[in-house]
Amino acid sequence: MCGYRTGVIWDPTRPNWQNNGERPIAWSAWYPTDDIGSVQIPSGHFFELGDVIQNAALTSQKRLPVVLLSHGTGGTAESVSWLAWALACEGYVVTGANHHGNTGLEPYLAEGFLCWWERAPDLSMLLTSLGATGFFADQLETSKNLAWSLIF
Repeated sequence: MCGYRTGVIWDPTRPNWQNNGERPIAWSAWYPTDDIGSVQIPSGHFFELGDVIQNAALTSQKRLPVVLLSHGTGGTAESVSWLAWALACEGYVVTGANHHGNTGLEPYLAEGFLCWWERAPDLSMLLTSLGATGFFADQLETSKNLAWSLIF
């Protein structure tokens, strides 16, 4: 069984494409949980998320390895949920960024498609932020040899 949750962080060092605020980084995460119970599949998703419990408690195991996902052009983190779910079931915390301006969750923005180099800072900010604050704080193993990025 895996947990699943979503959220948004804001990168204060980069503006959004409209240049009227901070860059948003919407994210999704699949992770191991010790919770047992009925599968709660969030509604409104085009892609199969796997057998997940939405907003489940994180497993009691400390320092979980991390995999970062970057979706394909115009996609979403959920478009690679088949992989995220399988890795979470093996003990990884798998987080995917939905890249501002280049995701199916937002209207098309040419800048988001042209400025592909903005993806790496999205992933870096996501890892830093989730590891430091909120639900995953102090639970992620972020050493160089355990954090992996997969880009589709």
